[in-house]
Amino acid sequence: MRRLPEKVEEIAWRLRRLRQPRLFRRFQEAEVIGLVASLGNTGEAGALTSLVDCLSVRNTKVRAAARAAIVQVMSGLTNCQLLELQDWIRWRWHWSSPDGWHQTMPADVVKLAGAGKDTGYVEILGLLSFHSNGYVRHEAVRKLAKVQDGTEIPFLLLRQNDWVWQIRDEAAAAVTSRITDAGLPHLLQSMELVLHLSRFTRQDHQEVVGRILKLLLQDRHDELLQQAVSHAERTVRRAVVRYGLAVPGEHGPRLIRVGMKSEDGVIRLLYARHLPELYEGDSLLTQLRQLATDRFQPVRLAALRLIAKHFPDLADATWRGALCDAGRAVRELARFMLRPAGDCDIASMYRRQADEAGRNLPALEGLAECGDSTDAPFFRRLLEHPLPSRRAAAVRGLSRVSSETVIGDLVPLLTDCSPRVLRAVRQALHPVCRMISESLLEEIAIKGTSRAVRRNAALLLADRGRWACLPALLRVTVAADAETATFAEHCIAGWFTRKKCRTVFIRPTALEREQITAARGQVSTGLLNLILQTMDCLS
Repeated sequence: MRRLPEKVEEIAWRLRRLRQPRLFRRFQEAEVIGLVASLGNTGEAGALTSLVDCLSVRNTKVRAAARAAIVQVMSGLTNCQLLELQDWIRWRWHWSSPDGWHQTMPADVVKLAGAGKDTGYVEILGLLSFHSNGYVRHEAVRKLAKVQDGTEIPFLLLRQNDWVWQIRDEAAAAVTSRITDAGLPHLLQSMELVLHLSRFTRQDHQEVVGRILKLLLQDRHDELLQQAVSHAERTVRRAVVRYGLAVPGEHGPRLIRVGMKSEDGVIRLLYARHLPELYEGDSLLTQLRQLATDRFQPVRLAALRLIAKHFPDLADATWRGALCDAGRAVRELARFMLRPAGDCDIASMYRRQADEAGRNLPALEGLAECGDSTDAPFFRRLLEHPLPSRRAAAVRGLSRVSSETVIGDLVPLLTDCSPRVLRAVRQALHPVCRMISESLLEEIAIKGTSRAVRRNAALLLADRGRWACLPALLRVTVAADAETATFAEHCIAGWFTRKKCRTVFIRPTALEREQITAARGQVSTGLLNLILQTMDCLS
């Protein structure tokens, strides 16, 4: 549990002060109740320390307010936060526990929790089931096992891995009795804790987890299965799908039908890989073609591979169609699969589909990836295209096919208005950044028209090397605006991290030492000392 906010700590401190007995001072009931309600409104799990402390006071109104506040806090906790709360109570309360918490005995469980109809009955029993005293935990589990409204299930699931075998067995028996059609909706609400049982090693809980998931896969629970596949927690929905696809049964096509509409790309990828086990012939081809147009690139890759594998006659046409896919990995795989055929001029195919207007972006990207020097004039014309995506593709293509003259072509784009183009230009100029005029980069970093332009120029200066970049970047920290100056200092500091100091041992030349000393300007003292210390160590 993280540290409590100052406001919560202040409320808890005031509550402790008011509850301390004072001579000639009456118990301020209204103020205590107000502070208890304020703690409940915070929703902070750490506030439970003070709220549990109020359960043992004599004033019935304060106890009732504390119960309501505990319910308010506990109802806002997720299942993962319950796991964290369990460890918090076990370890943190060992040192800073509420008054009398360690003195709680099994007979006190009923007194603290109250009757079954009382507010907060299950929540207080749940807190007591986290107690360090095994007898108290056991009594709390016995009481929880008698509750049948589903609110008790998270606490029983957690106690299935208790280090006392009697408690563990009783909690397991209570959970097993709830693996029914009526109890499944409540178990689904605690599915994170159900799946978390698989990670425990004190005892094997795979049988319990398997029984719950098998019940969920039954035809009569189709609506609950849809809820599980669209669960808000991605680890839950993916685990349910993995289990359902791994277990043979009639639920497979139904699970595919439910999951094909999932927003989770990983789930659609899992379905793609298992389709050949559930379909064949034209049905399989229909499903795979649908997935071959999926918006998630790994799904498209898996579908194309399966089409080529299970329908060899369609392999060539499939890979030719994938040459103009929007994903680079798909295009590269298509070129790799078509290369052994030898009768396919891939670059010519891209040239036919790419045009001056740049309407087919995947074809432009493909030509940039496999074109040759004859395409350089085409890419130079595209550098003036109004769309940033086309200019960026032209930058990548030109840097690949015309590396000798790339500086003269791309330096004017260092002031481009698009961050996408600026990133492509920096990536293309990185190998030859030392050949670019230092004064030009420095001027752009100081007077650039946009934040992205100034930062990109500073990064190119930093790419020149540890000692070569320092004079210009130090001047930028003095002359540029505050934000760019701070970014330039960050670029300088990047060359003096522990990783860089262990791998870069180049010594500064006498000229570089002189330039660094002259340009250190108003850089922060700590960074300046680090630079000078590194220079001395390498001298």
